[in-house]
Amino acid sequence: MRLACAAIALGTLCACVATAHAASMYSKFSLPVLTTTTTDATPALESDPSPQLMLAQRTIEREWVTRADSLVDPNFLRGGKSEPAALGLSLLVPGAGQLYVGERSGFAYLAAEVAAIAGVVLLNNKADDYNNEAARIAGAPKDSTSGWSSARWSATTGGNPADLEALYAADPHAYYQLIESPAYAAGWESETQQEQFVGNRELADNRLQRAHVLSSALWINHLVSAADALRAARVYNLPLRDNLKLRGNVRWRHGSPSVRVALIGSF
Repeated sequence: MRLACAAIALGTLCACVATAHAASMYSKFSLPVLTTTTTDATPALESDPSPQLMLAQRTIEREWVTRADSLVDPNFLRGGKSEPAALGLSLLVPGAGQLYVGERSGFAYLAAEVAAIAGVVLLNNKADDYNNEAARIAGAPKDSTSGWSSARWSATTGGNPADLEALYAADPHAYYQLIESPAYAAGWESETQQEQFVGNRELADNRLQRAHVLSSALWINHLVSAADALRAARVYNLPLRDNLKLRGNVRWRHGSPSVRVALIGSF
């Protein structure tokens, strides 16, 4: 009886030792760990027989355009602004590209455009008024009572007035330029009328020159506004780093300009 109990105890002890030995053999291996995310996990390499830690990669939905995307089709990305569209809008209507991007500076370009157009129209109208006044002072060359008369000039100089009269009929502007010169001073009724005629012509030329300057400023405003709109769109879409974006705008609030800049981090 005692011998049987001893045999049972010895068997139990051997079984415990064997279990402990087996546990010590496999305790150095780590079980695989899987981190669950919104995307599929990357499986361990089959060529490596040892257990490995399996990590998942998380994908980020991009909501901002980059410079590489901007010239293709950035509008399919929510929040982005098309650089070609901003440039083209301001090239056609100064300030429109800035307003499309969200910058209130577009109103300044638009106001400058309207002011320049109004200035060109007013200056051209004023030049027409001065030229009309000069034409009224000079009168028609065939009229002996006009400020400048071809008969008066012919009687003084002995010249043939036919060419002057033909020039007046074909191109009055060229005719008025001609009788301004001292060579045709004999045709004027008085020096006062000649001075008034020349003065009005000079004022008209001055207004036309200023209108020409404003016309050039209009083209410059288009080009500068287009370049600035492209800058505004690129700043709007500017990636500072792969995971950091910049967003900003300028607004007029409570009677003063307000600048808002935000850094958006993606992770």
